[in-house]
Amino acid sequence: MMNINRIDYRANKLPDTISGKQIKEEPIELHGKDTVTLSVPVTLDIDGKSVEKKINCEVSDKEITLHMKHTNDVHGNMPSVATIIKPDEFWVDAGDAWQDYTFHSIVSAGREEAELMNLRGCDIAVPGNHFYDDGGVPSAEKIIEMSDFPYISSNIKGMAPYVIAEVEGIKLAFIGTRTPRKRFGMVDPSLVKDLNITEPLEPLKKSVEEVRAKGIKNVIVISHLGLEPTEEHKDIISDKEVAQKIPGIDLIIGGHTHTPTKDSISVNGTRIVQAGPGGHGDPKTDALYIGDLSMTFDRNTGKITSINHNLLSVDRSNISDKDVQDIHGKYVEEEKRILQEKLGIAEGDFTHEIKTPVDSTLGNLITDAMRKETGADIAMVDSNFFFEDGKDMKPNLLPHGEITMKNLTEVSPWNGKSQDTRVETWPVKGEDIKKLLEDGVSKLLGPKKHHGLFQVSGLSMSYDPSAPEGARVTQVMVGDKPLDTNKNYNLTTSFYVGNWNSIFGGRDENTVTDGRKLRAIVADYIKDAASISPVQEGRIKVQ
Repeated sequence: MMNINRIDYRANKLPDTISGKQIKEEPIELHGKDTVTLSVPVTLDIDGKSVEKKINCEVSDKEITLHMKHTNDVHGNMPSVATIIKPDEFWVDAGDAWQDYTFHSIVSAGREEAELMNLRGCDIAVPGNHFYDDGGVPSAEKIIEMSDFPYISSNIKGMAPYVIAEVEGIKLAFIGTRTPRKRFGMVDPSLVKDLNITEPLEPLKKSVEEVRAKGIKNVIVISHLGLEPTEEHKDIISDKEVAQKIPGIDLIIGGHTHTPTKDSISVNGTRIVQAGPGGHGDPKTDALYIGDLSMTFDRNTGKITSINHNLLSVDRSNISDKDVQDIHGKYVEEEKRILQEKLGIAEGDFTHEIKTPVDSTLGNLITDAMRKETGADIAMVDSNFFFEDGKDMKPNLLPHGEITMKNLTEVSPWNGKSQDTRVETWPVKGEDIKKLLEDGVSKLLGPKKHHGLFQVSGLSMSYDPSAPEGARVTQVMVGDKPLDTNKNYNLTTSFYVGNWNSIFGGRDENTVTDGRKLRAIVADYIKDAASISPVQEGRIKVQ
């Protein structure tokens, strides 16, 4: 199917289906009520052409009630969502249908979600921040190409800002928007360096004014901005701020902040709803919801008269639909094939303990692989990256013998939050390298169980645990030369360390070199070596 999502396709003819559903003439009965089957032309304003599908609406002489489903922040749990949503329901998604949080999601890279959304007839979606997890803009474009529904966003250049739906002469404008902040929940900034994205308020205001000028009486924003700013990010533009600053919006269907609303919230006359998961923890275990929305319109005025909203709980273990199982199973089998791949031989056990006071054999392996990949002067990785959040901090192990990809997935950090383990390289002053090493020593000697030393390659260090905090690192060598605090060194580390460590608070994201994920880097390092032996070289010494 031709892509209908971007202005570039202005001259293209739109297909005669939407969401892969053929237009039919026969009426459909819903819940035993008096219903009619209505054609809903979804029109891209850029060329005025339309596509149609049949949906079920409750009608009377005075009113029409449109029933919708909405989702947000599904984060790879689409099989259980697709088990519930029916193909003849109107469905919009407010972003982050997938995330490279698990190895299965990394393998799928959003393809499974696109197929399942096509299966269940998703009608409109906005791209969330994790839309770019796999390979940035090029991979996101591939997901768009395989999707039978339009992605919209008023603040992404080249993407349609809105679509217009018509139900028996009643028109609704759906306008898309998403967070522009490349550091707020966004993975490696280098992945979106070619994404022409702006602050949301002005283009959203322009789109609202534009559709109102066309006589559209009902304006709905599909947003991946978040309900309201967090304590950590008080400057983030939110749905509540949009409602306060932009008049003429009837409803905001939101996402991003994982704040499900059972009842709609009213701000300055605008109603706001959100579904998605409850909480920001493990997407496997947090509550997950589908939004169940009903809008009633006056047939004479064409305006919304009431909005009713509820949340449907989703059981993540329920993938009972046969068609859903077929699609999900295909990616499960692909995952199994990748996990069975043989990489090389370990001539001994590679181990790491969270509170190790010195360098570890596993830490040396990983940082050596990082430095070889990037050619950097120094490689560093946080000790707690060898362990999964919430798990016992028992010694980590890459065992002696044959190494498969499965072995690597069992060695954190590759199990979860892999977007944080993308490797980045950029120039860092020697004094900041020293600060980072001091920070690692402080964490090692601190009370928290999950904090330890940075593991290193390309440098060696000595430290005195009895010295005052901030003055414990006594010697740092880069190669065979003392660390020059005024010199810039090319440092390779994880996106997590570079993006969230306060030492790099002033880092210019435009200077960051994009890198690959640790799992892939270490896998290639082992393949190239064929056989690897555990080495503990005294890179970190206690005085």
